[in-house]
Amino acid sequence: MKRFFYFVVAAMVLVVCVAMAPASGNAAIVTLTDLNSTVSIDPASSTGVSSWTVGGVNQLFQQWFWYRVGATGGESSVDTLATAVVNQLDASTVKITYTGTGLTVSLLFALTGGTTGSGTSDLAETIKITNTSETSKSLHFFQYADSDLNGGSGGDTVKIDATNHNTVTQTKGTGTLSETVLTPAPNNWEVNYYDTTLAKLIDGSPTTLNGIVGPLGPGDMTWAFEWDQDIAAGGTLIISKDKHLAPIPLPPTVLLLGTGLLGLVGLRFRRNRA
Repeated sequence: MKRFFYFVVAAMVLVVCVAMAPASGNAAIVTLTDLNSTVSIDPASSTGVSSWTVGGVNQLFQQWFWYRVGATGGESSVDTLATAVVNQLDASTVKITYTGTGLTVSLLFALTGGTTGSGTSDLAETIKITNTSETSKSLHFFQYADSDLNGGSGGDTVKIDATNHNTVTQTKGTGTLSETVLTPAPNNWEVNYYDTTLAKLIDGSPTTLNGIVGPLGPGDMTWAFEWDQDIAAGGTLIISKDKHLAPIPLPPTVLLLGTGLLGLVGLRFRRNRA
């Protein structure tokens, strides 16, 4: 059902793009690799970052960026600005640039994998937004993320830090994904069930995220950040953030219990040998 809805969403976005914005080019899928990790990015559609595979298990369904200039109208995905210019710096790093009329958006992704069997991985992202026009722009910029931990779309719980609102944590089973916005802090945020937030970003009306921090779930969860900034003519907004995936550490009591059980097994083994 989720995949079916996504294809419907993609068709709606395509119609909006043809009617309202320059068409995106047919840029090839970008693949980043490092140690135990692989990331796939479609720079030519709102599919965006469509997978983050760690140790052979995909942890992400979709992550991408939308923007709106001014208080009216709907949001557009950044790939509608212009044909993507892709500069793959090395196997684990890529820079994707969209140069539209009056606005340029540059996305830098850097993947750092973990060792085999560790279950850890890191994806650093830097977004640079430049106002190339001669007048100030009231920019509303959104990141939407739909992570499906452990390869499944249900059973996840998400929360956003209720104090600083710059960190989101998603958990399921023994896995945890966290993202920290290093600078600047978002102006608004939202955790929600799929596909509520995505539907708002593509409905043609201006969106303000609802401010819900959670925890919310378990379920098929999504989350989003919003930055509202006035960018002067020739000015730049730089957003820096980092995603980290890791197993949930066992509590000390569980570790002690495990050690004790191993000790009992060893004692029994020694007695059986006696």
